[in-house]
Amino acid sequence: MSTANSSVATASYVLTRNAFDSMSRTVTSGFGVADMGGSYIAAPASKFSVSNRAGHIASIASGARASATLSATGLTDEQLQSSFSLPTLPAQGNGVYYALEFRRQTNGDAYRVQIQVAPKGRMTLSFTRINNNVVTAVGGRIVVPQLAGAGTTIVLQGLVAGSTTVQLQARAWLAGATVTNWQSAATDSAATRLTRAGQIGVSMYTASDSKAASLTVAGLQGWSLTAAPSPTSSSGSTTSTTSTASPTPTTSTTAPTPTTSETAPTTAKFGVSVSGNQLVDQNGGTVQLRGVNRSGTQYGCAEGWGISDGPIDDASIAAMATWHINSVRVNGNEDCWLGINGVSPTYGGANYRAALVAFVNRINAHGMYVIFDLHHSAPGSTLAVDQQPMADRDHSNAYWASVAATFKDNPAVMFDLYNEPYPDSNRNTPAAWTCVRDGGTCPGVPFTAAGSQEMLNAVRGAGASNVVLVGGPQYAGDVDQWTAYKPTDPLGQLAASIHIYFNTASDPEWAPCDYLSCWNATMAPLAATTPIVIGEFGEHDCSYGLLGGTSLSPQQPALLDWADQHGISYLAWAWFTGNCAAEPGLISDYSGAPTAFGAGVRSHYLTFP
Repeated sequence: MSTANSSVATASYVLTRNAFDSMSRTVTSGFGVADMGGSYIAAPASKFSVSNRAGHIASIASGARASATLSATGLTDEQLQSSFSLPTLPAQGNGVYYALEFRRQTNGDAYRVQIQVAPKGRMTLSFTRINNNVVTAVGGRIVVPQLAGAGTTIVLQGLVAGSTTVQLQARAWLAGATVTNWQSAATDSAATRLTRAGQIGVSMYTASDSKAASLTVAGLQGWSLTAAPSPTSSSGSTTSTTSTASPTPTTSTTAPTPTTSETAPTTAKFGVSVSGNQLVDQNGGTVQLRGVNRSGTQYGCAEGWGISDGPIDDASIAAMATWHINSVRVNGNEDCWLGINGVSPTYGGANYRAALVAFVNRINAHGMYVIFDLHHSAPGSTLAVDQQPMADRDHSNAYWASVAATFKDNPAVMFDLYNEPYPDSNRNTPAAWTCVRDGGTCPGVPFTAAGSQEMLNAVRGAGASNVVLVGGPQYAGDVDQWTAYKPTDPLGQLAASIHIYFNTASDPEWAPCDYLSCWNATMAPLAATTPIVIGEFGEHDCSYGLLGGTSLSPQQPALLDWADQHGISYLAWAWFTGNCAAEPGLISDYSGAPTAFGAGVRSHYLTFP
């Protein structure tokens, strides 16, 4: 028998990513080879191609189906997610069906979790089982409470698990929306149910009463499922490391999950999200970040002498508040967070995570937002003691899966995927931008890089809907190609990051976008569509005249004044008592006494509540 409804209670699972495809290649026939999961078996191959970071299924005739199956996957219990769009909506009939296929056998037997896109963009979810070319509905249909449009990106997610009773789940949403619960669920206990392990894939079908149609696939992700235990701590409290709603992918480094022995993250009573070209709070009010970087948590742990350079206690945050700061950027180290590559357990692993979680909690308690970044990283067994030209695929995805899982319930925390990329010999080139987004083998990077798309996928795969900041090449100094090379976020919660530094009055230029001409040519147009955060700013002469525009010839508006006029956020480097010029440092002691540079920043901040 089979049943279906929209609110079936489901079991919890541990999810491990086993398939991923960013479609970042060019293939003229078929879908080629996925980033993870092996090569596709496409039928008919002539209907499939890949270009411009998308897969294309072209001109599927009325009553015809085309399918692409991943060759290297062969599991029983699986969760899949794929984004797709239709260049034109069906004008008649039952329209187009796009399906995620599970447990597919060589004879074509499979389960399909499918979405129908009908005329006027109406969408429904349903499940079918195929036995010897006979299609059987499993449960009924559920209407998706949104309407698709031509070119609109639709995200479809499905799950199939179990054997005695097979459980099927589905949900779908338009990119930019948020869906936290499964919209449709069914069970299949019929004698003809499919219980054998099989392959996964996607397929497209054009209804016999509709005209030939085409479809674009933006990407595919898959996770194998294992039943999750429900551990309890010695104090009797339950700690869940799994989710029925969103996957937590793993990479070559296992992403740790905080335990009850670590400081628990709190859920702030305020939050931030992206709405159009603005950051907004939980009430829809505009948020402009005016903050500081708290340098020190990215290196002391790896160097083996402390978790932070200087205090990160409540008193130090209270001193920040006297400057009217509303946000703090916390600098992270992937080896310290993950507890790998020889980091002392005194300052790494669970102790490091607990200390930084407690720090974030204290910042939030003062009503300040947090940006949590990946600052220091290193590939393989190399200890992360400095910046690299790119994040690394060995550990950075696991870092973000764990960080995101830790803070996913705190909307007052944002994530900055990688501090300052500088691939292709620190140039602003298409190769550099492609590397920043796609990772892999990149010019000027002596290891396999992790790109912003895969790190964002790790964040979203952990169930985190937090705002994510993405920087460009040249030490996050460029945004001129940001829109063209930004990663795809199904939640639409991206902000652009840029770093702006000046050198000295005699030699002002330090970063690619120091001058008003660049601000007007690249930042202003982007700010009209996208929130921008100047994640770091400063000048290397222990002064404020270059930032203020008065020490330049010709003079120009002050950077922060110009940013205010364009709704752009900014955070100074750094709340740290190091060398005022070299760092540059904002303070001379942790009570908040400013340096000459810091005095200019504080004076501007104090003009705000």
